[in-house]
Order: sequence, then structure tokens, then C-alpha cells
Amino acid sequence: MTGNQLNSWREASGLSLRDLAAQLGGEMNHTTLSRWEREDKEIPQWVTDKLLGETKVELPLSELHQLLDLARIQNLPFDKLLAEALREYLAKRKGMKLKFTKDEYERLVQAGLVEGDKVVDK
Repeated sequence: MTGNQLNSWREASGLSLRDLAAQLGGEMNHTTLSRWEREDKEIPQWVTDKLLGETKVELPLSELHQLLDLARIQNLPFDKLLAEALREYLAKRKGMKLKFTKDEYERLVQAGLVEGDKVVDK
């Protein structure tokens, strides 16, 4: 995690430097967090693991069902499919095209999740 990423995560979570220091516990203080955000000091891996481990993703139940169905169809563990879905979302945001193998594409069409070259919004 970079300093900019830490800052974005903290602000998106609505936490002050002091709040985040308290959440991390131990001997942590807001000045250390400030140094990390300015990238004056390297952020330890345990901090990244703790913050990302506590990050929650909210999803409408219908979309969760679509992901679970897709995981079953593609015979993938759910966590791997979710990671792939997030990567594809980021790729779309960068204007990149999504790519599927022919077999993946056919399974997506059969599941009603893709029509032509577009993902179907159920």
C-alpha cells in the first residue's frame, strides 16, 4: 500500500489520522500515519493486511447471486472470481476491453450474463 492509497482508504472510511491510529492500536500515533501518507516512511505489511482485512464490500443480493452463479459456471472459487471482477471493473475504467476465452464466453452467454459483446445488467 502506498501513502496515497492509505490516505484514500482513510478518507473514504471517514477516519481522521487519530481515529485510524486508535483503530490500528498498540503504540501507533497519528504522526506515524502522517509520515506514511506523505511516504516519508514505508508502510509495514501488517498495516496493509489489517486495513484490507477489515474492508467491507457492500453488494446488492441480486448482484451477489450473479457472481456466485458465475463462479459456479466458471468453476472458480468465489474469492478468485470477485478479484477478477474487480480487475475487470478497473480495466473498464481505463477504457480497456474485457477478454474471455471462447469457453468462458459461451458459459456467460448460457447464463444470460453476456449478450453480444456486452455484459447484461440483470
